[in-house]
Amino acid sequence: TEYRVSTTGTAGSQVCTIQWKNVSDKTDGKADSQYANFSFQLKLYEGTNLIEFVYSTATASTGVAGPRFPNVGIKGAGVADNQTVLAAKNASSAPWSGATFITGSYTTFTLNYRANVGPDAGRTFRFAPVPANDAAVQAIYTLGAVSNYASPVAVQASIRNAGSAATTSRTATLTVTGATTFTNTQTVPALAVGAVTTVTFAAYPVTAITGTNTITVTLPADDLAINNTATAQQTLTTNVLSYTDPSVTAFAGGFGSNMTANATVYVKYRTNATSTTVTAITPTFVGTAMASNNYQALVVDATGPGGTPGAVLYTSPARMRPLAGGADVVAIPGTVVSGDFYVAVRQLTTTNFGLAYQTESPLRLGTFYFSTDGVAFTDLSVAGAPFRAALDVTLRNPLATRNEALAATVELYPNPAHQSFTLRVPAG
Repeated sequence: TEYRVSTTGTAGSQVCTIQWKNVSDKTDGKADSQYANFSFQLKLYEGTNLIEFVYSTATASTGVAGPRFPNVGIKGAGVADNQTVLAAKNASSAPWSGATFITGSYTTFTLNYRANVGPDAGRTFRFAPVPANDAAVQAIYTLGAVSNYASPVAVQASIRNAGSAATTSRTATLTVTGATTFTNTQTVPALAVGAVTTVTFAAYPVTAITGTNTITVTLPADDLAINNTATAQQTLTTNVLSYTDPSVTAFAGGFGSNMTANATVYVKYRTNATSTTVTAITPTFVGTAMASNNYQALVVDATGPGGTPGAVLYTSPARMRPLAGGADVVAIPGTVVSGDFYVAVRQLTTTNFGLAYQTESPLRLGTFYFSTDGVAFTDLSVAGAPFRAALDVTLRNPLATRNEALAATVELYPNPAHQSFTLRVPAG
């Protein structure tokens, strides 16, 4: 075990590095530590006033599975709002790359970690002084899996004034490359300090059924280049819609309710086809299930106030979620939808069913809802929850279904007196 301090560089731009090497976390009354061998550095940059925490990979201890709840960040004179900047990871099973940052004291979220989920090599948390002129692309809002049922596809971007002075009007550029090629530029209005706006780009058509799109939103250069660009991936399919980004290899965690049976998560989709049926709903779950982790899948229209969930169109029989987690395809018997609609999953006990999610901060408005009674609905974005639920939907054109079934059952027999054949098909 080593503890070292080294100051390098020339005066005015020196870097002070404080290193912990081959250490282990405190057992804190438990049988063992989480990490048998762990190394990291704190780096203080003169001139730029950057502060960095840099982590190496860790060797897990044996026999320890439970989470730990450390604090990682910087603080001023106290722990009130605007006195701290803290790294938060609200599921110990989530990768360190999924950490987000909060100001103020920890409540339910810390940088949760466990023995079998360590930092990736070189994982860095960087704290920087606020520059004067800094517009940031916070999030890209679109579908992670898309088909021509949702064509044309809309993309939005959340833009925040992260600087210390008001920004002037500027542009934001959407670029789509890969299976689809598309570019569009929109105006970002002037923003007060801390203000956020959502920019909506022109929609683009989906013509392919395979391949991948890379979606990029870019702002002009300003005082901090690192947050001027954001990217997302999009998979093209024949009939599946999903919000999960295919480039994110691990889910940030799972959510549900530990207190209320019938807790339900709703996800809004839109079909632009004239006639569409839902043929499958696919939730993905994380963690190890209990024997009581049963649930139902629902299809719901969007006739509630303000486009919230309305009438239930279909409810599946109760089914068990996968014990080890993963996707669970629920077949739906051809429920017709049009325009906006919701798919949902309802847990049937007070045992949290662990619906998987990716972190989206800030979460898009009017898309992900939670309800305990099917009457009152909470927009997860308004509640400040960053849960982009892993709840996909498979669609089909009902006329295509009829025609395919008909073609599969018709056989033609030649009339020996003629060289032509006649096939009569019922109208419609």
